[in-house]
Amino acid sequence: MDLKRRCRQIQIQFALKGKMAVIFRIFPIRRKKIVFDNFSGRGYGDDPKYICEALHRKDETLELVWLLRGGKKSAEKKSIPPWVRIVPYGSLAALYELSTAGVWVDNVKTAYKPHKRKGQFYLQTWHSCLGLKKTEMDAKKVLPAEYLKISQHDASITDLMYSNNDFRRERYQKAFYYHGTVLKSSVPRCSVLFSEAGERAGHKVRKFFSIPEETGIVLYAPTFRADRDISVYHFDYHRCLDLLKEHYSRFMGLQKETDFVMLLRLHPGVAEKSGGLLYSDNVKNATMYPDVQELLAAADILISDYSDCIFDEVFVKKPVFLYTPDLNEYCSQDRGFYFEQKELPFIFNDSQECLEDAIAGFSYEAYAKKCEEFCTRVGLEEDGNGDDYIADLLLNEMTR
Repeated sequence: MDLKRRCRQIQIQFALKGKMAVIFRIFPIRRKKIVFDNFSGRGYGDDPKYICEALHRKDETLELVWLLRGGKKSAEKKSIPPWVRIVPYGSLAALYELSTAGVWVDNVKTAYKPHKRKGQFYLQTWHSCLGLKKTEMDAKKVLPAEYLKISQHDASITDLMYSNNDFRRERYQKAFYYHGTVLKSSVPRCSVLFSEAGERAGHKVRKFFSIPEETGIVLYAPTFRADRDISVYHFDYHRCLDLLKEHYSRFMGLQKETDFVMLLRLHPGVAEKSGGLLYSDNVKNATMYPDVQELLAAADILISDYSDCIFDEVFVKKPVFLYTPDLNEYCSQDRGFYFEQKELPFIFNDSQECLEDAIAGFSYEAYAKKCEEFCTRVGLEEDGNGDDYIADLLLNEMTR
C-alpha cells in the first residue's frame, strides 16, 4: 500500500472510530501499562521490541501490550513472548488499550491513535538511526500532503525522541515538526549487534535457516521503490557468493576460504512480492523472518542499496556493499539523499560488474577507517546499551 493511500485510510479511521474512542476516556489511565506498535501493526521488531524486552527484564509486573495486524490469528504471533498481550491493530480493543495506557511506544507516524490524554507519555522511536533518504520537511515536495499533516499532528503529541548521532538529532529538531527534547542515546535495537546478544541472535538465525556455523552469511536487504517494482533486485546472487568465497578470507584476514549463503530480505512494503525472486539451497527467502536486526547481527556481510539498515552496520564495521542499478533514476524521482557518495564509507555500484569489482577489490582496513571517520563526522556514538537506558527512562516516567 502506498503512503498516500495509507494516510487516507488513517483519516477514515479517525472519522469512524474517533467518537467511539471518547467512550474509553471514562476509564482510568493505568500507569504501568505500555502499548507498543511497530510499523502500524506489522510485527514484533525494531526499537519497540527491544524496549519491551528490557522493560520486562526490569519489572515483570508491567502490563505490556503489542498491537498486531490480525491479532492472535496472525502468523507473526509466534515471535511474541507469552508475557506480552497481543491485541489486533486498528480494533476497538486497541483503542481501549491506547486510551488507558500510561505509555505509548511507536516507530512510525502513520499509526492510528486516539486523542492523547493528560498524563499519558508518548515515546516516538522513529525507525532509522541515521538514514540516507531525506525525510519529513526535507522531502515535503514529494511526500503526500496527507502524510505531512499526520506527521505534524504526531509530532505535536510526542513527548520524547532520541538518537545515537548528532546529525539525526538535528534533523528531528529541524525537519520533523518536533519541538521537544531529543536525547543523545544509544539505539535500543542496536543492542543485538553487540557481543553476547549478537552471538545469540546469530545462533538463532542459523538454526532457523539450517545454516552451519562454519558457513558465512550475506544478507541482501534492499529498500522498496515507489512503483513497488522488484525487477531491480535481480542480479547474479550465486556469482556474488562465489566471489565472496574467493575474496572474503583475504580481506578479513582468515586462514581458509568460507562458503556463503545469502538471506534475501525485502522491505515490508513489498514483502508479499518476495515469492517472485529466485531461490536455491544457498539463496534463502528471509523476508518473513520477524526481526531484521537479528539478521543484521547474524550476517557477516550486508548487500543493500538506499536502505537505512546500512548505517546499523557502520559502527560495528561489518562490510557493506551497495547494489544500485537505478541510482540516477532513484535520485531524480525519489526524495534525494542527505549524504554525497564521497561522504559515505560505501560505494554505489550501478551494475553487476561494478558490484563484483567492489567485492574483488575490497580493503577491510580502508573501509574500517572510513567507518570511523564517518561516525566522527555525524557524531555517532553507540555502546549497545540503548535498550536498558530507554527502559529505565520509561520506568522513571511511570513512577513520577
